[in-house]
Amino acid sequence: MDRRVVLIEVDDRSLLEMGERWPVARDTWARFIDRVAAFEPAITAIDVLFDQPSPFRELELAERLLAEVQAQPGLSERLRNQLNEVVEKELTARDRDRSLAQAIANHGGVVLGAFVRGQWPAGLVRQPARPPVRLQVDKPENLRLQGTVIVESLSRFAVSARASGGLNVMPDPDGLIRRYPLSCAVDGHAYASLALAAVLESGAAPQIGEVADIDGGLPRLRFGERQAMKRLSFIDVLQAGDDAPHVAAALRGAIVFVGVTASGLHEQFATPVDVAVPGVELHATAASNLLSGHVGRAGWPQHLAGLLWLATLLAILLAWLSRSATISSTVRLSAVLVAAHGFGWWLVADQTNWLLPLVTAPLALAAVVAAEALARHEALLRQRRQVQQERRVAQAKSDFLSTVSHELRTPLTAIGGSLKLVQAGAVGPIAETARGMIEMALRNTDRLGRLVNDILDVQKMEAGRMEFDFAEVDLQAVVQDAAAALTTYADGFDVRLEVHGEEGVMVRGDEGRLVQAINNFASNAVKFSPRGERVTLRVSRRGGTARVEVIDRGPGIPENFRARIFQRFAQASAASDHPSGTGLGLSIARMLIERHDGEVGFDTEVGKGTTFWFEIPALGDLQPASSRPRLPSGIGGPTPQQG
Repeated sequence: MDRRVVLIEVDDRSLLEMGERWPVARDTWARFIDRVAAFEPAITAIDVLFDQPSPFRELELAERLLAEVQAQPGLSERLRNQLNEVVEKELTARDRDRSLAQAIANHGGVVLGAFVRGQWPAGLVRQPARPPVRLQVDKPENLRLQGTVIVESLSRFAVSARASGGLNVMPDPDGLIRRYPLSCAVDGHAYASLALAAVLESGAAPQIGEVADIDGGLPRLRFGERQAMKRLSFIDVLQAGDDAPHVAAALRGAIVFVGVTASGLHEQFATPVDVAVPGVELHATAASNLLSGHVGRAGWPQHLAGLLWLATLLAILLAWLSRSATISSTVRLSAVLVAAHGFGWWLVADQTNWLLPLVTAPLALAAVVAAEALARHEALLRQRRQVQQERRVAQAKSDFLSTVSHELRTPLTAIGGSLKLVQAGAVGPIAETARGMIEMALRNTDRLGRLVNDILDVQKMEAGRMEFDFAEVDLQAVVQDAAAALTTYADGFDVRLEVHGEEGVMVRGDEGRLVQAINNFASNAVKFSPRGERVTLRVSRRGGTARVEVIDRGPGIPENFRARIFQRFAQASAASDHPSGTGLGLSIARMLIERHDGEVGFDTEVGKGTTFWFEIPALGDLQPASSRPRLPSGIGGPTPQQG
């Protein structure tokens, strides 16, 4: 924004402090122009309509009064002349039109925003009329702004001021103001607009050439620094004394634009732009553009350059896509190209005043979106094919494991039964050396059987075919049954099982599946407990949640194994006296508890032991022991499975 342009606003505060309504009275304008002239601006461009001319009723009344006085006998000629002088002096003081015309003439640097055609009217001040600024245009009839209306409220002052080609601006088809007419055609001649007339008459006009021919008379406006424009209030200038340094510094040698910005007059005096902007700001902005030489041009050469620029960017993008680029790399390149497009548009506009058509920006954005969508679609298809392939492999694996497990169960049962018969002497006495081999075969057969059962359980739960029989059960009784079923297994490790906790903790669950889950946790604890130690099973209630804890005093879980503890076939490195399991027990226990809308977890400390726990929703309040059914204890439930 050129700092030589100053805007004086007739704002709400000015109207309020002056006690006037719009339009401001002509004698007020006369005092204002005299005050502005005292600060010696280069030119003052006034973008207003003055109030309507006085009807001269006072003059008619005075003439009738003087006629009556003249007709009175006995009055001397001297008295009649004195009466005439008094009336004429009083009328002159009351003639607002004359005072405003005199102020404009005295200033000598006023440009009025209107055009007067034909014969110049006789002025109230005897002074040669200043013709409007005429431009050299080959075909004025081709200019977009054609003057057709005379503004009567300004015509009588044209003899005292330079008259511009017009106040009007012209909106684009969408109703927004982006361009400003630098000239107006009237009676076959082209005349400068208010902004151009002010710049040319100020003596500060740059070498702008045939500005009227730029873009058919409507160059693009640059609003970028409009908010940085120097502004003064009408009332502050009107009341400023000769010693007002800030007013003097702003106005001396400046190109001053005066117009109304009062919010109450918004609809009448505001012009649509990106936001509603008073018309005087458009004129001041246009003058600043002219002074800085930034008169944006947008014609067919600019449109062609914009299309070539866009084609270059799209060619780069398409060449990148042909390399089977990833989505992320395509998005990054697209962002770089959009940034390059914006920077290129700004650089060209700033250095050459060529305004590349903005329509290329939406086209580029649409192309980037289309390219990104195409890349995303191809990636989605690849991902879908990969998922389908993985599903087929997983299904084939599941079918294979299920088939193998089912096919192994029958021969394993037969082998185990036969070995037990042989061990019992059904086929005759067996040697001691053979007995050890048979016992080892039975242990491995049992282990293989448990593995088959675990695999079948996992397959059933994954396929959603495992059946659950939910009922209201006493969790303490379930834990006791699980401990009883695991007693023989624990005796083999010289480990004692203890059950503690609250009685009457009722839950809704499948008793057999809960026993299976508890056995999986407890058998794992037994396996890793030192001989002679104990494993504690504790039942408690926390609000609406029932909690079961299985506590051992073993070596704890190594830190590098904790993240995989519930994964299938996951096994920690056990000592030689800790037999390995199937690696499925804890995984199955977690799935069983999750089917009960619960969650599992563990707390461990290396060298001190581990506590596995699970929590499931509890039912109602605690039930007294005397009122609940007593579940049988002892050996029962599924065979314990080791994790």
